[in-house]
Amino acid sequence: MATGEARLATIRLSLCSQGAAFRPTFQVLGDAPHKPSGERPLAGKSCAPPQPNDNIYNYLQLLRSDFNSAKVEIINRIMKLSEADAKKFWPIYHDYENELGKQAINRAELITQFVQSNRDGTFDNPQAKTMSRQWFKLQRARLDLLEKYHRKIETALSSLQAGQFLQIENQLALFVDITIAGEMPLVGEKSK
Repeated sequence: MATGEARLATIRLSLCSQGAAFRPTFQVLGDAPHKPSGERPLAGKSCAPPQPNDNIYNYLQLLRSDFNSAKVEIINRIMKLSEADAKKFWPIYHDYENELGKQAINRAELITQFVQSNRDGTFDNPQAKTMSRQWFKLQRARLDLLEKYHRKIETALSSLQAGQFLQIENQLALFVDITIAGEMPLVGEKSK
């Protein structure tokens, strides 16, 4: 590997709209240089039809399970934790993931409300105001959580390793955000 060349696992994530929820498709494709490929994620590919008992919580659990497995692999590849560091890092990281999962449920509920109100044409000014406030609150909570665990990792390990954690989490969050944004209806535009 050339000096300064970062390598990450190439990840594809697709959130296909299925009713009021999203059906995730996730795949780790292996090592690849970390640079934009110009290739669009798998958005637009067909998804399996929803099961009668599907709900947003089940989707989130599936997404978190597959995505977290890939995150562990990426963290191990980039951070290269020693055995002693891993014993300190992973319990902190698991606590972080548990809190992040709780936030993901709130976020998914907001997304579901937004998609449904756009679909049925009920998205109006009062709803836009309420949902905007909820979105800002969720964004602040996400940054606060990241900062909280950055400090914990910095205290337990090092500033460099805390920076690696921050970079990994930020890049993966951006990836997920862009993927979700690509599937969202425009504000005020009735969905088909």
